[in-house]
Formats: sequence, structure tokens, C-alpha cells
Amino acid sequence: MDKRKIDWKSLVIGILLGASIILIAAQNQKASDTDPQWQIATSNTTWVLNTATGEVWELSGQAGTSETPQYKWQYTGKPSK
Repeated sequence: MDKRKIDWKSLVIGILLGASIILIAAQNQKASDTDPQWQIATSNTTWVLNTATGEVWELSGQAGTSETPQYKWQYTGKPSK
């Protein structure tokens, strides 16, 4: 039987080199924005909010009796505080 020995020095150097590469790659990654810029709320109408500026747009209308539904976007400005 042939017993193979592990070269511990090479193993430790390999693990340290791999960990260093992972840490360098993780450091270079840019953090993503956690807050989305646009939010949508729906009810009888639909509102689109730009969270960066506070501006709001409203989509309102009805399907009605015609074949083409009548919807329109309306700028509603910034909500009062």
C-alpha cells in the first residue's frame, strides 16, 4: 500500500490565496441601492411615485362602453406634508 502524504505547506498557501482572492473581489463590489426610485400604488386609480423627487402621477379612467378604454396620466405634483 502506498500512503500519500499531504503537503501541508502547499495546502495552507492555497487556502490563504483563495481567501485573499475572495476578499479582494468582495471589496471591489459596489453596494446596490436599497431604495427603489419608483413605487406604484393601485386602487380604483393607479399612482406612480418618484421617491427621489416626491413627484406623483395618477392614471385614471374607465373602460366605459367603447371598445377602446379611456385612460389618461395626470401629473399631481408633490404631496403636501
